[in-house]
Amino acid sequence: MNRNITIDLTKLLMSFFIVALHCLFMLDINEYLHFYLKEGLFRIAVPLFLLISGYYFYNSLNKKWLFKILKLYGIWMVIYIPFWLNISSYDNIKNSLITLLTGYYHLWFLLSLFLGGYLTYIFKNKTGMLLFLSFIFLFVSLLIEYLINYKIITINFVNPELLYRNVLIAFPFFVFGFLINKNKGKIAKFKSLYLSLMILLLIVMNFIELQYNYINSINRNFDLLMSTSLLSVCLFILILKKSIYIHKNYNMNLISNGIFFTHIFILNILKNYIENTIYLTLSVFILSLLISYLLLFFCKKVL
Repeated sequence: MNRNITIDLTKLLMSFFIVALHCLFMLDINEYLHFYLKEGLFRIAVPLFLLISGYYFYNSLNKKWLFKILKLYGIWMVIYIPFWLNISSYDNIKNSLITLLTGYYHLWFLLSLFLGGYLTYIFKNKTGMLLFLSFIFLFVSLLIEYLINYKIITINFVNPELLYRNVLIAFPFFVFGFLINKNKGKIAKFKSLYLSLMILLLIVMNFIELQYNYINSINRNFDLLMSTSLLSVCLFILILKKSIYIHKNYNMNLISNGIFFTHIFILNILKNYIENTIYLTLSVFILSLLISYLLLFFCKKVL
């Protein structure tokens, strides 16, 4: 089967963005640049991962994929137990149970991916319903995020990120990827020039939105901007139009996944020894890359 090397390279780049995001890349050097990278460029990683997942889900459309996601969640939650399980007091036990149900650190992504995939599977033959729910989820997610960041509302009964990120954000982009594959014949007719111009316009809008948020926002912590939502979809369509396929199984896709899963483990260790965020980011990424390759090699030999 031919592999889409363009998508696989995109995933590898996005895995670097995720690492840089979590390593607070450039924070110790230039706070202003750090903000624009963290809240701008690096934030396209999660939507693109979701778009790619939804795109490939269309080719399988079975529940085995959903169970695989839950299996991965269970395995990696066990691996990360030293970092989240604490039974020394009632409050620590309660927090550990919450973490188990919502995901440690970056592992929330798997639960959100499962939810997005499950809802997509239920409504797979109802395009109108998928689009309607997707826009509702996206609108509510952005609305809650902006209202909280500008201190217009305060949510105390639950961590707000559980609402606008963990619960709401995955489904829309998963569906968009799913529908892009379903309608790839129509999507292929989109002119690359128009897409490129749209992307340039959205980059300008993204910069303006970032500048406004930098000056006016209280928290300066946006998981997703309005402009980033559109930018991610347009970028993904352009990537598909420029795709290169090769007839070789080189496992780059699995390497990217490995980087995503292992990098927090490495970061938790190295952050105590490396203060420079550039060195920290590069060290975490390179070690995650090497460990992912070794794990893949080991699994091939043993399993």
